[in-house]
Amino acid sequence: MRDPGRGTPQFGEAILTRVRNTGYGNVWWRMAVVGIGFALAMSPLTGAAIQAVSPQEGGLASGVSSTTRQIGAVLGVAVLGAIVHTRESGGASFESGLNSAFLTAGAVTPACAVLTGLWLTAARTPRDVRAEQSGGQAVSGPPLTAPSGRPTEVSGQ
Repeated sequence: MRDPGRGTPQFGEAILTRVRNTGYGNVWWRMAVVGIGFALAMSPLTGAAIQAVSPQEGGLASGVSSTTRQIGAVLGVAVLGAIVHTRESGGASFESGLNSAFLTAGAVTPACAVLTGLWLTAARTPRDVRAEQSGGQAVSGPPLTAPSGRPTEVSGQ
């Protein structure tokens, strides 16, 4: 299934770099495009993170996904705010600072998407590749075993 949020945040960031007037009416709809794009992208990403682990680790995966998203948002606001402030303290206008911040966000977002895609592709195991080649059917191979010292069943419940 194709992700409807793919590309929408980058499109929103691209149109944000064209802001010439920082009035509310000129900026709100551009920010809405970015927000809609990220909203459409986050739900499938969280679902993929939860489905990639065993049911017992679903809560952990959800928590890590949420924490990562929150840390990214905080760092993004801090870095982009610092870019605007640096440009302003150098004598540039607020609009120029916003333009620099949005250009930075527009460059960093797709770069991180590419790096994440490369990282996820490299993280696939040969067993994953065999499963994909067989059309998702079970493949023969050595059974997966739990590391020693870890329980394989939840006991006492």
